[in-house]
Amino acid sequence: MEPNIKEVAGRIRALREDMDLTMQEMAEATGRSVAEYAAQEAGREALTNRVDVMSAYPDAGEVSAWAADCMNWAVASEFITGIGGKLDPKGTATRAQAAKILCAYLDDNATGDAAKDNPRNQDGIGENELLVVSFGTTVPKAKRDIEGVEKALTALGPGMDVFRAYTSSIIRKKLAGRGEPVFSVEDALEHLADQGYTHVYLQPTHLLPGVEYAKIRRAVHRFPRRKEFEALVMGEPLLPDNSSLLELAGVIARCYVPEEGALVLMGHGSDSFANLVYPALQTVLRLTGVERTYVGTVEGWPELDEVMEQLKTTPHRQVKLVPLMLVAGDHAINDMAGDEPDSWKRRLEAAGYTVSCHLDGLGSQPEIQAMYQARLRALLEGH
Repeated sequence: MEPNIKEVAGRIRALREDMDLTMQEMAEATGRSVAEYAAQEAGREALTNRVDVMSAYPDAGEVSAWAADCMNWAVASEFITGIGGKLDPKGTATRAQAAKILCAYLDDNATGDAAKDNPRNQDGIGENELLVVSFGTTVPKAKRDIEGVEKALTALGPGMDVFRAYTSSIIRKKLAGRGEPVFSVEDALEHLADQGYTHVYLQPTHLLPGVEYAKIRRAVHRFPRRKEFEALVMGEPLLPDNSSLLELAGVIARCYVPEEGALVLMGHGSDSFANLVYPALQTVLRLTGVERTYVGTVEGWPELDEVMEQLKTTPHRQVKLVPLMLVAGDHAINDMAGDEPDSWKRRLEAAGYTVSCHLDGLGSQPEIQAMYQARLRALLEGH
């Protein structure tokens, strides 16, 4: 059986040019016609409810009951992405927008089943939920760094539903303005409680047990409905102890140290005591025989000034810059590799160094993904 595209097109074409068509009507016209096909592709007799993706939009409550299932399906499959951070389900749409949704379905490799089409929208409501929490990014390419870790974590917990949350309110606000809403930790937990999950395993992708990690812990412990879960537990960040620092140093030695010249790692930095991880990492690299490697931070200590003072004492005139961050986002693109005179690249070039920039975050590195898997494995085995 093939999806009844002619039926969908016929419904849209039959609409009079002077007839108002709403977004939820477009979703219903598309979704109902492909429902049987989608269920067949998913190996089910009928489509079942998925994670309520559309509830992330502030006006999701305006969706009519008769259109809710199809609207949620269309949002989860990314055929409808919202306008200005809202769904506007009852707002007047154009025939062109209806055609766009139809074309998106035809051009997409989707099955019509959001559980297959979106890795963050797994099988219908169950008991166990994996909530992957990241700081977040607004850079599309950098999002793949986060998704690489999410995919690795998902592989470790088959049968678990998977959800995403970002801790940065600024990033969430910008993404909502693009029609790409992402839950905060608090809103995600509220949603999971509403959906009736009993076991929630929260795995952060943060590097350090610093300020952002502490915010997550507070959100979890202060969540007013936590007693509704049989288990609500949180995993450790990438670098919680000495052994993880040694492991990271090994990854850096194998994957990032150039054949010639110096390697300079740009970390984010923190106001908390956890910032000592950065100078500690450089010390670990030295003690394990990895020379020519220096660690600095954008918003902590040591800064680039301290790194450049160390470089002056070496014969190296080539420098490779690498972000010591989960994602190669705004800091990597602008503060590290940007064209402004105060970027790390420009400052090093002004000092006479030949500079190259690596613009992939740690999340794209399989060995780093394996380290995150170890954090989740410890969490699951402990509960």
